[in-house]
Amino acid sequence: MHVPSFFQVKDLEKIKLFIQSHSFATVVTTMDEKPIATHVPVSFHQIGDSYVISGHMAIGNPQ
Repeated sequence: MHVPSFFQVKDLEKIKLFIQSHSFATVVTTMDEKPIATHVPVSFHQIGDSYVISGHMAIGNPQ
């Protein structure tokens, strides 16, 4: 997805604080040509020199 430079955030501390303060993501897919949106709890981790956003969905979720 293209993000115009005006809206790009490159400060890692700001990104980490945002994710910690808003600890969910929205996964959007389609089923039978209709959109389905699910909020997914996420957490932000540092593993060595890499950063990872992880989350989970219930197995019963249709997505």
